[in-house]
Amino acid sequence: MRSLNGLLIVIGLWLACPVSMAASYQTLPTDCDGFAQLPIVSIGGTCLGLVVQRDQQPLLRMPRSLLQTTDNKLLVLDMGGWVPRRGKLLLLDYKDPNKPGRVLLSQLNLPHKILLGPQNKIYIAEADRIQRFEWKNGTLSNIQIVINDLPYYAEYLHPLKSFIFDAQGNLLVNIGSSSDRCEKHVSLEDCKSGIEGAIRRYRYNKENDSFSPAYEVIARGLRNSMALAVHSSGTVLQAENSIDFPDANEPYEEINIIEGDGFYGWPLCYNKNIGLDGRVCREKNYHAPWTLLPPHVAPLDMLYYQHDRLPQLANKLLMSWHGYRVVGNRLVAYVVDGEGRPKLQNHAYFWRAPEQPKGAYTKHQMMPKTGVDDESNGRTLFAQHEEIISQWHAVTGMRPEGAPVGLAQAIDGSVFVVDDRNAAILRLSVGKSYAPQPLASGATRDVSAKSLLPPNVVTALLNKRCAHCHSELHNQPEQLLNLTRWLQPDEEGNTLMEQRLFIDKVRPMPADGQLTPYEKSILQKWLDAM
Repeated sequence: MRSLNGLLIVIGLWLACPVSMAASYQTLPTDCDGFAQLPIVSIGGTCLGLVVQRDQQPLLRMPRSLLQTTDNKLLVLDMGGWVPRRGKLLLLDYKDPNKPGRVLLSQLNLPHKILLGPQNKIYIAEADRIQRFEWKNGTLSNIQIVINDLPYYAEYLHPLKSFIFDAQGNLLVNIGSSSDRCEKHVSLEDCKSGIEGAIRRYRYNKENDSFSPAYEVIARGLRNSMALAVHSSGTVLQAENSIDFPDANEPYEEINIIEGDGFYGWPLCYNKNIGLDGRVCREKNYHAPWTLLPPHVAPLDMLYYQHDRLPQLANKLLMSWHGYRVVGNRLVAYVVDGEGRPKLQNHAYFWRAPEQPKGAYTKHQMMPKTGVDDESNGRTLFAQHEEIISQWHAVTGMRPEGAPVGLAQAIDGSVFVVDDRNAAILRLSVGKSYAPQPLASGATRDVSAKSLLPPNVVTALLNKRCAHCHSELHNQPEQLLNLTRWLQPDEEGNTLMEQRLFIDKVRPMPADGQLTPYEKSILQKWLDAM
């Protein structure tokens, strides 16, 4: 989209700064249970190993989830980017992940989730449908559509479909919201009734191995239920991606227990019992969260750990935090009770990532806003998480900022972690934990960042249209406007910023509305002149 000269300049800068390419993890000389260890902090007695990343496996573009087969293959569902019909199902060799992979299915529409379902069939979710197939003797066969015509159209804010099976084999499917606060495509009453922002149940018929095309809405008022889990007791948990306030400290995310056709708040209520008007949530059949998560952590997957290989994770719920703000980018765990619910206590804390390269993580108490007339104010209970993989911020020459999405328990009890932004598959297993090292003098900042900062007219536009979600633009724009984040070019020479502003038809930015032609011209002139 830019002139040839501009394209050559950007590519030249990109190639001249290999250390800044945050899409690649640098491994340590030590071993992590059969894989090269990564310089990422994990809980004592564990380590994080690199199974494979895009450098070794070019088929990886934007992996979201995976499934290990009994013949030691990895079925990796790769979205390919935020563009329709670029998704693929990849086959990788777990024992030799650098061996060239194979494409089993292509032209998938924004695929996100892969799971083993009833009768050992494998299910994959796309934006508009769920398919399944059989895997026998290294061959995919009998592929069929199970659920079709799921809500999806251009500019749908949360088009990805997540799903889980309940104790009876029924399919529970996330229907994300098409906008942040139900302000664009459907009426408020439709949002409240579960047309979107809901969880559907498709009943399973065991006798003929099929699902009813009719569905029931079993939970309403859920903005985006990417993380779902079912406990052996039957408890269904949902982790909520809450409304996008510009405030970095609000709102908090949520863990909800799904039961009784409840209304869980979106788009009228948030946190625990507070309405957008600042008063107590008074919506009919409102179910308050079981507990709150720190603000903006963006939970994208959950699983109950069920193995003895990692005793540190026994009787715990694992959760990936994908959030780009200072409390995301980590894997956490919660101790649960006999019904799979995170145990509650009077106070809980979380840790913020440093705002400066040499800064320290800081401890903060969970103190969410509550309604001004909430009689329970001050008596809210919280679940305390434990950081399993932490300190996952970017360090030049060592690692990119982590972006964990899908979690999967391996057959041997280790845990796969799929990093979509960095196109990598990681593995948490038994080993000696990495200890954080002090940063070398002069290696804490990419010296090319200053030259990429925009002129005043562009800065003003970014602050007006983007900073309400990306607060770094106010004080530290170089954290985003560099060759490893928004200005990183793809194989066609388009930066991430150009993709999201000018190319993507799904989830184009800004989220609050399209840029005007004049605004687009300002940004395009700057990018072309770089």
